[in-house]
Amino acid sequence: MRKIAGYQLSEGISEKYFSESCAMIFNSDNAVTVLSRGHGYFELEEEDLGLVEVLMSHLNQTLGIGMTVLISHRWDEVALEGLNVAVRHNKGSMIYLADALLYERIEGENVLFSLLDKQFESLSRELIQTAEAFITSGCKATVAATRLYIHRNTFAYRLNQFIEKTQLDIRDFHHARLFQLWWLIKSRNN
Repeated sequence: MRKIAGYQLSEGISEKYFSESCAMIFNSDNAVTVLSRGHGYFELEEEDLGLVEVLMSHLNQTLGIGMTVLISHRWDEVALEGLNVAVRHNKGSMIYLADALLYERIEGENVLFSLLDKQFESLSRELIQTAEAFITSGCKATVAATRLYIHRNTFAYRLNQFIEKTQLDIRDFHHARLFQLWWLIKSRNN
């Protein structure tokens, strides 16, 4: 599954050195987007996340530069805020967006949650119920369809609608965990 690995360096380095380091570690399928001398993001397959850790180690050992990485489903304002949370609370490591949401809530902050809430506000109750049922059924579509008293094809259609509208493929553990945490916080706040 495709992942976005947003990064922030503890200090800026030359684009040439960073590009050469990336070329040494990654193959051409792992596109890096450099947004500034200190941050950007990679688009890569989940099995290639270990290569980001290799890059983190390389930069730290050769230049003494730390790298904080946030794994997300897309690069947008939510991922950028998640990266900011990671830098504040878990600098120099790699975490998932759901972990950033947890760090934020532990610290009593609300920015990341509010951004996620804004992204999910346009979802119908039906799509939220579909996602919730899928996750609480152990990500088993047949069980979730039975729980909602709908045909499995109807359930599959709704699940695909949810994924298309949110770009959050909850068939992936980390994406499901993010939605589940958001929903738990949302339910507790109401």
